[in-house]
Amino acid sequence: MSEPFNFETIYSLDSRGNIMLDVFAEHFRLSDAKIFEEIRREFSATVRCLSAKGIQYKDLRAALIPDAKKLERAYMFDWNSYTSAWYGNEIHNLILPLLPRDSSRSVLAGDWVGKYSFAEVFKKSKIDPGKHILTRKNVPETLYFVYLNNLSEAAARRIESELIKHHAYVGALDITYMSLLKAFLAHTLSKVYIQHKSTIIQAHEDDVPPEEDDNLCGYDFKKHGYRERSVPQRLYHWFLSYKIECPVLPNQDSDIRFSLNAMTPTPVPLGDLEVVLDSAKHQYLLREKEGSMHRSGMLSLTTQEIAAQINAKLNSNYIYNLAWTDQDSTLKFNIMLEVPGIAKFMIALKYVPQSKQLRVLTMF
Repeated sequence: MSEPFNFETIYSLDSRGNIMLDVFAEHFRLSDAKIFEEIRREFSATVRCLSAKGIQYKDLRAALIPDAKKLERAYMFDWNSYTSAWYGNEIHNLILPLLPRDSSRSVLAGDWVGKYSFAEVFKKSKIDPGKHILTRKNVPETLYFVYLNNLSEAAARRIESELIKHHAYVGALDITYMSLLKAFLAHTLSKVYIQHKSTIIQAHEDDVPPEEDDNLCGYDFKKHGYRERSVPQRLYHWFLSYKIECPVLPNQDSDIRFSLNAMTPTPVPLGDLEVVLDSAKHQYLLREKEGSMHRSGMLSLTTQEIAAQINAKLNSNYIYNLAWTDQDSTLKFNIMLEVPGIAKFMIALKYVPQSKQLRVLTMF
């Protein structure tokens, strides 16, 4: 029996919230092969930097990519209720003791900004109001958000039961599923830190040596029993930044392009590929992944219909789990799809640019 392949994996590459990849590639007129080399070099530097600080990159998976079985919450606070201009510090002092220490997650935060009012966007989001917990009938526009991913239902309830005691707390939004509101937050909130069990990981300035640890955001993590670790900003922004899911517009597809380029020096755009689900794989999914097939609404579909559904959503999604192995030419990645408000599911695809195919591997 042959040994299983050992895959190397970049969980997520962020060029949506980090234009430096675009700028870097355009300014130096880099070929795809050179971009591939640069991404791989910087990824190796990230893994080494984390390892030197006692953190294994592979252990950060839950913090860096969405999980179909976990919850996402955005906690709201009225910053006008604080006398201090540094209300973010006071709010994170509330949040930090409540984070589960047996798991990992990304923490994003920021004010509600832009020309649209929160009330207007909330109304147009068409989310079931029962999924949210609001402490006020009229929600103010002076809102500060703290977004958390990878929460269990028990953890979310515990956090909400404690925050509701605080005078500035406005409520919790369930943004597990796609909505206009979630898309707004995806483009406005900043990546602040990763909570990896009892360790906080954040960015430090690029002129600070990689081996040092600097608390750039200034929150009192040690007061709450956390170890402080940091990595250079360029590495953090590329490889440790969680991307809240939102629609990818046709003219903003560089995130997908660079993600494909991270796997191969000769990427082929997803739009040029055919999604293929062969009969044997279809039977495997029906037999072994019946629950996932049922949740996705694909249980009664033909192989061609399933492939067509996946293909229709490819270019409007981020891709995750960018995996490759030197033992053969296998490249693969995951995409997250959802039945609005009902179920989310991850699909693993084998990327075969030389034959212009995307072969369905599994669903979970």
